[in-house]
Amino acid sequence: MTASFSAQDYLGALQALMPRGRVWPRDLDAAQTGLLLALAQAYERTDARSRALLVDGFPLTAVELLPEWEATLGLPDSCGGNPETISERQARVVVKLQEPGGMSRAYFLNLAAVLGYADMTLTEFGPTNCEMTCEVAVMNEQFRFLWKVNIPHQGDNHAFFRASTRCDARIDSYRFGALECQLMRLKPAHTQVVFTYMEVADAAH
Repeated sequence: MTASFSAQDYLGALQALMPRGRVWPRDLDAAQTGLLLALAQAYERTDARSRALLVDGFPLTAVELLPEWEATLGLPDSCGGNPETISERQARVVVKLQEPGGMSRAYFLNLAAVLGYADMTLTEFGPTNCEMTCEVAVMNEQFRFLWKVNIPHQGDNHAFFRASTRCDARIDSYRFGALECQLMRLKPAHTQVVFTYMEVADAAH
């Protein structure tokens, strides 16, 4: 974060406050100018640090104070793992701060959006009744406690089995560990969650 005013700006302001006369020179090579410039550079650094503090006061933009945000919130935790980028760490802090938000549908969708899955949708179920069409699957009362998380396919989170892959690995796998872990940890205790990973074309239907 750069300062609002440069060292030269501060130097000009300091020189403008000094008395006039031959013993108060404004020449660049004058001893007085060198002294005032040293003060001006200190003011520039202080200005920049103050502006950086304003940025670090908000978790979504914090950089220098990010470790303190994390230490206060007990991060990294078992769900977040060890995120590598600053933006991932900032997102984890925001998620942690928003955790006491409740158990509503909107809360979990917002949680996913903060983690970078704004396209995630939720499907809720209920028992079959006579007003439903014949194509609807037959479900009993227990389905009230089931909900499904639908995550559109993202290329960097999708892996196929290859010749170099370990023999005990899945043929087709998705890496959404942080999202799954957070939702499983925060879901209502009496509910069950099913995760589905869809191709983008499928998600549009």
